[in-house]
Amino acid sequence: MSDLSSLIARLEAAEGPDRELDRLIHFHVESPWLAEKCVKWVPAAFEGPNDFLWWSAERQAEGKAGYHDGWESYTASVDAAAELLQNKLPGWFWRCGSTPLFPNGWAFISRTDANNALPGDEFACSDGKAATPAIALVLATLRALQQKGSSDA
Repeated sequence: MSDLSSLIARLEAAEGPDRELDRLIHFHVESPWLAEKCVKWVPAAFEGPNDFLWWSAERQAEGKAGYHDGWESYTASVDAAAELLQNKLPGWFWRCGSTPLFPNGWAFISRTDANNALPGDEFACSDGKAATPAIALVLATLRALQQKGSSDA
């Protein structure tokens, strides 16, 4: 997994759901191998939940025009953000929403409890505050993955 700092910064600055950020999340976290095979990106000719095409050298060599890849709407859907968390940090607990204190979105994840973490466990929890609850949950997940990556070194 590549360094997540720039992606985290872009998510913190996001003002709402963003398909380009969804693509970057997919490439950085779910399928980093796919980014290495891409030659160029072009917007698809249609609107929809999966609205990008990728072109690969292998598919061009096979005489195929391109491949439509469907990735989740991580920045728009709490369900997609929660699935990302469970794929990358199985068994972790999560909560997210909005409150008068954080009217846009907040999220908290923990490997031990949905409300807190065990004292002394450095890699036990993460949080996020962002434009939407979904983005906040993705942020918390990416921060935990970044922390886990740095602790593996």
